[in-house]
Amino acid sequence: MMSHMTTTALRVVPYTRDYRATFNDMMFFSSYMHLHLDWSHVDTWLHSDDAIAYVALYHDRAIGFLGASRPIMGKTWIRVAVFKDETAIMPALYSLWDAIQQTLILLQATDIYWMIFDDWLYNPLSRLGLSSVDEVITFVRYNSPMLISTTPYTIRSANMNDVDVLFEIDKQAFAPMWQMTHDDMRYARRVASVCTMALHGDEIVGFQLSTMHHHNGHLARLAVLPKMQGKGVGSALVSDLVRYFNRRHLDYVSVNTQLSNTASQHVYTKLGFVRNGYDMPIWGIPLTKS
Repeated sequence: MMSHMTTTALRVVPYTRDYRATFNDMMFFSSYMHLHLDWSHVDTWLHSDDAIAYVALYHDRAIGFLGASRPIMGKTWIRVAVFKDETAIMPALYSLWDAIQQTLILLQATDIYWMIFDDWLYNPLSRLGLSSVDEVITFVRYNSPMLISTTPYTIRSANMNDVDVLFEIDKQAFAPMWQMTHDDMRYARRVASVCTMALHGDEIVGFQLSTMHHHNGHLARLAVLPKMQGKGVGSALVSDLVRYFNRRHLDYVSVNTQLSNTASQHVYTKLGFVRNGYDMPIWGIPLTKS
């Protein structure tokens, strides 16, 4: 049926809670699913103010969902996409893409990005006009001693009262496409296994935020004030973190960074991290008013 889909029977509507059960079923059963949420459960995110989401209906039956986050300084990401089956992908995606672009442009979005986790996305995204803009690469450091070097920075734990400061550092440290919302920062600090800050005198100049899963650790966020970058703040934070994980006998610690971010790669390789080959392409496209 889907291969002979008629556009007159296809329409797009904003996502509402009425589609919650259908969405959850499709996410569970479909082989054509994309999910890119760092700090929120998909159900929580879909019903938050951050979500811009639409449903594609064919003869009033849902065949696809597409959701993007609200733009931060013009930059936004596709956070969720799911389609009933392979033949539904392009008819649904074309319609959903048009609807979500129009809304994002009204919200002053200038660029939209899509992180690719699965091969099935390449052809649809190419047909939409997206192309490669960068790549997320993964480094790991297996449990081994970390040499202690002298540092002018004091490392101390960050608690929920520090979230506002962490958020301001994060905004300054990252380009808009990588920035977190304040809600994300609060949630990240709440669920983090360890979060520490680096102080230069009385000034907080950087922080790291990490999680633990079974016997592995993951450095989820490392941010340093621009004026202090290249001065050993990141190395001090990561060194302290690695020693923390080593004391707990974790097998390894992982971290993601961008292929274009050679400065962060230098920090990690200097501290004994190596690439593990788990890379995720980032595709994007500028949004233009029609």
